[in-house]
Amino acid sequence: MNVEEFARFKSFAHESKLFQSLSATDLEDLFRHMVVRSIPKGTIVVREQAYKESGFYVIASGWVKVVSFGKEGIEQIYSVLTRHDFFGEMSLLEDKPTSAAVIAKTDCLIYVLDRVSFFSVLEKHPRFTIELLKLLSARIRSANKLVNNFAFMSAAQKLKLYILDLAHRRGKKNGEGAIIVQNVPTQMEIGSSIGHRRETIAREMKKLSDNKIISYSRKSVTIYNEDALQD
Repeated sequence: MNVEEFARFKSFAHESKLFQSLSATDLEDLFRHMVVRSIPKGTIVVREQAYKESGFYVIASGWVKVVSFGKEGIEQIYSVLTRHDFFGEMSLLEDKPTSAAVIAKTDCLIYVLDRVSFFSVLEKHPRFTIELLKLLSARIRSANKLVNNFAFMSAAQKLKLYILDLAHRRGKKNGEGAIIVQNVPTQMEIGSSIGHRRETIAREMKKLSDNKIISYSRKSVTIYNEDALQD
């Protein structure tokens, strides 16, 4: 085992909801099952409808987008994942091909458990399994909320809900009480996620910015007035 890489993983694990309940001994055993992958920007990490590539992936640095492609090659973005997020569990648990492709938006460092190792870890480390179930439940709850609310919403309302969801899942408060979300999708990717053109997203983003509700850059969004997003 590479001592330096394990020290890096242990530091990462202490910040992660998925791993933070595990003891040092548990983490060492878990790490022995893992493969550490450095993935360049633009690489397809997992192909859509793949089986042999299935595994459990945990992002240590960088960010990826989860997408599928229609018959005409139109990209549908389901989510953008970043540090401490994970993917690949559905294919493993259901023993089915992957339901979407995952593409690296930046250079990434990712910890990977293959199929056999994933189930071995679930059996040997019940605390890890419980935390994984909690996080999966929260993810499903969030997805259900978005789906149920999107049906009759305007573009402005969808965008507000989308930003709120990002804030609740990945946001961190700064010293002034604002919520900052790093590594946010582009306006085109947000539009793909909620079913609107980039120009519509840009227009609605400007309204939110002009009203001092948020500020948006290519890499982050800052929410100044969370209540206004819930109107």
